[in-house]
Amino acid sequence: MLDSGREGSVDLDCTIETDGRARDCTMVAVRGGYAFGSAAQDWIGQVRYSPATVNGKPVETPHHRIHIVFRLQ
Repeated sequence: MLDSGREGSVDLDCTIETDGRARDCTMVAVRGGYAFGSAAQDWIGQVRYSPATVNGKPVETPHHRIHIVFRLQ
């Protein structure tokens, strides 16, 4: 996509676990081509989030929407 000068974005719906990992991610929207969706799925498996907390304890967060933008500089 870089060689063709394309940009895009992907919206994912994921569950954020208590350890900050995203699981059960589904693509809600892909703009710019399926390759962006594939790259977003690969990337989301490598990142960790700060989980939500209740009374100071981490809790699982279902249906967390994640918007990833692929932009050329």
